[in-house]
Amino acid sequence: MDVTILLLIFWSLLGRIHTEDTFCTNQVGFIQVEEGGSVTIPCSFSYPKEDWDKSEITVHWRSGENSPCGRNEFIYNHTKPKPWTHENYTGRISMVGDPIRNKTASITIQNLNKKDGRMYCCRLQYKNHQNKDKQWQNPPGTFLRFPVTDTIYVDQLDAVPALQGETVIIPCYITYPTGSTFTVEKVTWRTANNDLCQDNGEPRVWNLENKSELIDQFSLVNFPANISLRIKNVKLSNKNWYCCEVTTESRTYITHRATELAITGKYVVC
Repeated sequence: MDVTILLLIFWSLLGRIHTEDTFCTNQVGFIQVEEGGSVTIPCSFSYPKEDWDKSEITVHWRSGENSPCGRNEFIYNHTKPKPWTHENYTGRISMVGDPIRNKTASITIQNLNKKDGRMYCCRLQYKNHQNKDKQWQNPPGTFLRFPVTDTIYVDQLDAVPALQGETVIIPCYITYPTGSTFTVEKVTWRTANNDLCQDNGEPRVWNLENKSELIDQFSLVNFPANISLRIKNVKLSNKNWYCCEVTTESRTYITHRATELAITGKYVVC
């Protein structure tokens, strides 16, 4: 397998890139599920070492139709001696993570139904050495995705590493329903201010109509077979979030989570 592909897979599994003093939670963008089945939604987290206290960490989960996380209602609260569960999930949610020993806060949801096809995000709370409450959560969350027959999905990796001066590819994947006849008519790549693509608009870095102001640096790999973004001679100024947008004959699809392009510097992954 190509070394670049291995690196991309490795970084995607590890999650987004953060500085060492960051509170962060890491979740996957989506999980394919089946009606009547069960799913484990993984959540791992980290925080500055100097803030660590052995006091108990409280885990909350939110759920809603859309991101970001903070706009949605609570469905689960991991408290002792008895957790609280929203009535829609009574008897179906259980904690499988270990917040104290493994810095994980994963949950399992059983007996899935179509109404569970929503976004789920992990929220942590604990007291630091100064006995002050610290709270942080994963804004994009994880979407549970049931098989569909009338739409397409556009997905990206969470993060891609790069060295200055090299050529890097930011992947964009399209999943078509079985038997579909969709045709990609337009592709647009945009830079973003954060990792939630729907919260960002301009500036545009590349599209099929106007190409790019930096046409010598930005291009698609092989339209329409591969609509990933190629960036030549990567510079520090290219460090940003990138969002892939696809237009068919009927509608426009945009990825939920942007890809973070990380270029040199000192980083840790959570």
